[in-house]
Amino acid sequence: MTVKKTMRAISLALVLCLLASSAPAQETSLRQFAESCLTEVFGYTADEAADFVFEAREDGSLAYWPKKHPAWVYTACRNEYGQLDAASPFHTVYIRFCGEGAVHELLKSIREQDWMSSWSEGSKAAFLDECLKSGINISTETYLAETPALALQGFFESCYGPAAGWTDALFDLRNCVFAEYGLTPEEAPFHVSGVRSFSLQRDHQSDAVRTYTLFEGGTYPEELKEAFSDPHLTGWTCSGGAVRTDESKCDPGKENGLGLAAFEKDGKRQLVQLNGLDGQWTAYPLGTNALYPTGDYRVTYVTRHNAFAVQYRLSDDETAAFYLSPGQTRQGECDQFYTSIGSYERINRKTGEAVWISLSGSGMPTWQKELTPDDLRYPVIDFPCYLGAAPITEFPTTPEAARQYACTGMPEGYVYTVGVNLRTRRSSRSASYGMLNAGTLLPVLERLPGDPSEWIRTKAGFLEGFVAGTYVCDGQTRSAGLSALPVAETLKETPLKKGTGLFDGTLQTLPAGTKMHVIIDNGDWLYVDAPRGEIGFLMDVNGIFGYVRRTDVTFLNTIPGLCWAE
Repeated sequence: MTVKKTMRAISLALVLCLLASSAPAQETSLRQFAESCLTEVFGYTADEAADFVFEAREDGSLAYWPKKHPAWVYTACRNEYGQLDAASPFHTVYIRFCGEGAVHELLKSIREQDWMSSWSEGSKAAFLDECLKSGINISTETYLAETPALALQGFFESCYGPAAGWTDALFDLRNCVFAEYGLTPEEAPFHVSGVRSFSLQRDHQSDAVRTYTLFEGGTYPEELKEAFSDPHLTGWTCSGGAVRTDESKCDPGKENGLGLAAFEKDGKRQLVQLNGLDGQWTAYPLGTNALYPTGDYRVTYVTRHNAFAVQYRLSDDETAAFYLSPGQTRQGECDQFYTSIGSYERINRKTGEAVWISLSGSGMPTWQKELTPDDLRYPVIDFPCYLGAAPITEFPTTPEAARQYACTGMPEGYVYTVGVNLRTRRSSRSASYGMLNAGTLLPVLERLPGDPSEWIRTKAGFLEGFVAGTYVCDGQTRSAGLSALPVAETLKETPLKKGTGLFDGTLQTLPAGTKMHVIIDNGDWLYVDAPRGEIGFLMDVNGIFGYVRRTDVTFLNTIPGLCWAE
C-alpha cells in the first residue's frame, strides 16, 4: 500500500538521482530510500532507524523491520513505472489518515507529557489540543473518552480509522503502546446513558464556539424540555439524540442549533428534527418512515464525517449508518425544516468489508477502497434526499441494489427537475410560468437543440412550455438525490382555479384537508397537483392541476410535517 503525497515527492526526487545508477548499485539505493523513509516519512528517530533489520527479497523488493518487532515489516520496491515506492505494515485505507510520521510524533508527545499515566481533565485537554494541532480528525469517541484507555483507543481510530480495517501489525502496535502505560484496550460502548458534550472553536478566524451534545437513556438536556413538550410527542419516550449549537463569545446567550432525536411509543418509532434559535428549541417531524422499525440503533454525531448519524447495530460484527444533515430554508413567509440524507455506510468489524452508497456523490467514505476498472466510483443513487419522504427501509444497502435502484413509481418517458423555469419559448429570456420545484415530474414531449444544452418541450398539468435540459435528470444521470416536492393542505373548502386572474374559472372545489404537491410557488398563488388517491413522495402525473391561494392552505416542505399539523 503506497504512502501519501510526501512519500511520492521523495520517491520522485530519488528516482531522478538514481537513473544513472548501475544494476548492482540499485540494491544499495533501495536501502538508502528505505532508510530515508523511516526518518522522513514514517517518523522514526535516527537511533530507532539504526535498529532496523534489512532483507532483500527474490522479487527485487526490500523488507525491513525493527529488531524487537519482526512482525512490523515495511517494504521498499520499484513500482511498475520504475519509481521508488514504500509500504507500511500499519497503513490502512482510512480516508483521513494523518500520516505515520504524525502518529509517531504524537506518541512521543504522549510519552514525554505522561498524559495517559496522569489522566485528568487537564491532561485530556492538552492531549486533544495536541491532536488538533497535528491535523488529526478526532473521533467523537475520543472527545468523549472518560478513561485513558478509551482516549488511547480513540486516538488510534482517529489516526487509522475503525479497528475493523486494521492490520495485524497495527493491533500489535496498539497493544504495545497500551502495555507501556499498563492499560487494557477498551472499545467505546454502543450505548451510554446520560448527557455528554464537547466544544470546539469553529475555526481560527472566528470566535464562535460549536458544542456537540449527545444524550441517551431517557435523559436529555434541560434546554430541550420545551421542544419535547410538544403535544404531538405526548406519550412518546425519547430514546436518544444529538444536537449541535453555535455560540459567539462576543454575544453569549445567542445560541443557534440543529439536531435530531428519536422517540418510541407502543413499538413504533419516529424521528424529529430539533431547531434552536436564541436558546429556544422546537421539534419538527421527520416521521416514522425515517427509522428502521426494528433493531438496535442510536442517534449520534460523527466527527469523522462531520455529520449527524443514525447508526444501527445489525449484528455483533456489523454496523450501518445513515449520515444526515438537518437544515432549514425559507419559503415565502414560513420557515421550512428538512433533514437531508447524505450517504449510507456499512462496516463489518470482523472482515473489514465496507459498503458506501451516496446520494450526492460528494461524501467521503471511511475506507478509500481500491476501485477496479469496472467499478469506477462508489454507487450514487437518486433516492429521495429528504429523510422521511420515503421509507428508509426502501434504501438500497448493497452496491448491486444501488446500481439497479430506480425510484418506485417513476413513470417511463418522464424526467424530474432539480429546479428550473418553465419557459413559454426556447429561450432563457422568454416569459416563465414560474420556477418548477425540484422533484417535479415532466413528460418528454420533444427534445430540441439548444446552446449550451438541449431544450425539452413538456407540460406540467395544463401548463405547456420548455425547460433547459441542464436542469433535469432522466435516470441515466445523477443529481444530489431526488428532491421531495413541497406539500400543502387545504384549511377549508378551497377553489382550484385555472389561473390567478379575477375571471379565471374554478376547475373544482377541494374539500378541507386535501393534500397536494406544490409544483410552482408564485407567492400569493401556488400551482399544485392534487393526487387522485393518497399523497405519496412522487407527484401524481395524472392528478388534478390548478392554482390555490397560499392563504387557503398549510404550506410545508414534507408530508410528515403535514401529518403532524393535523
